[in-house]
Amino acid sequence: MRAGGEDAAAALRARNCLGATALYEAVRYRHVGVVDLLMSEAPELSALPTEDGSSPLYLAAAIQSLEMVKAIVRPSLDGTTSPASYSGPEGRTALHAATFNTRGISREIAQEILNWEPEGPALLTKVDSSGRTPLHLAIRHSSDSVIDLFLNVPTSEELARMSDNHGSFPVHVAAIAGRTAAIDKLAQKCPDFYEMVDAQGRNLLHCAVQHNQYTLVRYICQNDTFSMLLNAVDYYGNTPLHLAAKYGFPGIVSLLLQTMTVKSCIANKDGLTAQDLAIHELLPRREAYYILSQQYLTLSCLRDSGAIVTLDGLYNYLANVKPEMEEASNEEDNLSKTGTIGSVLIATVAFAAAFTVPGGFVADDHPSAGAAVMARRFAFRAFAVSDTLALVCSATATCFFIYAGTGEVAPDKRRRYSLLPRL
Repeated sequence: MRAGGEDAAAALRARNCLGATALYEAVRYRHVGVVDLLMSEAPELSALPTEDGSSPLYLAAAIQSLEMVKAIVRPSLDGTTSPASYSGPEGRTALHAATFNTRGISREIAQEILNWEPEGPALLTKVDSSGRTPLHLAIRHSSDSVIDLFLNVPTSEELARMSDNHGSFPVHVAAIAGRTAAIDKLAQKCPDFYEMVDAQGRNLLHCAVQHNQYTLVRYICQNDTFSMLLNAVDYYGNTPLHLAAKYGFPGIVSLLLQTMTVKSCIANKDGLTAQDLAIHELLPRREAYYILSQQYLTLSCLRDSGAIVTLDGLYNYLANVKPEMEEASNEEDNLSKTGTIGSVLIATVAFAAAFTVPGGFVADDHPSAGAAVMARRFAFRAFAVSDTLALVCSATATCFFIYAGTGEVAPDKRRRYSLLPRL
């Protein structure tokens, strides 16, 4: 390469049909030695991304290769900083890519990129096309050590207060993922965390409830630091208890109701309390008449705790519960009855075919009396196997349909057993 002149230099900068250079391909095929050599001889190749915007540094971080990341970001022998590009597809940077913890070395790669002067530290506040910072992705995909690394930089408070395009702050992402330790650290960085709401006006407890993070909700309920979140309302007037009732999470409803400061009488903008919402969500469901369904258990928790039902909620319950129950029950019964008739007919025909075989049987006055005339032919054997399978499968399907038609069986099991014979 050193003696090749302009032709060799042009060859090094050549791109393939995807716009990738030799350096990018060396990274893609994990040739650490080639990457090291190319960075020594032609470091400017690291500044050339592919057509989709993916740079060699981004790819090296994405495939979790610490050696190649070091080779790309290290200064040259004369002290010149690396000209590498950090760009990636959809606006992501190499630091975004480093947060995906697939080999357990995310912290080392992230640390190497942050040490890269002058670009590294600034990457913490770069956002992708969805407005997410590396901290957003680290909370979702990385270990606690990577989150600690990001929150120990001088700009960590600014980083913790950056929201994405949906208005979600890092505390919301941590709540959705159930990252209790991350929420503690973020709460220390942002003492006003209870004022951080997303595009729907929901705080971190709303998000934890909506995504059924039972352990995190229990931690919040038991920690006085988060007490101001318990009765907070979103832009629709819903408290966390409203959401737990709406989505049918009886465990979380029970946790919230055990906290003395939680008020079950709060009505949202539609004038509905948590118990009203539970009723509204229960009625359209097929399991409305099944007492062990999650939605029914949710309603039972609220009712047993003395939660308030408004006139609208009570009227809706009395006017609709019986028709909904009858409709759901009739639908399940009709489905199982239709399937049962079909499977019984198939079983009957298959059983009769076993006694009326093609070609008949050998007469009593002949050798092999009583055997099928065509018993030695391949087509007859195929018929025998097919008829046996039809008889066995239809009999099994009949049993499934009969079980699915039993009213005492849970609706989800009834649907499952009624659909099995159709597979």
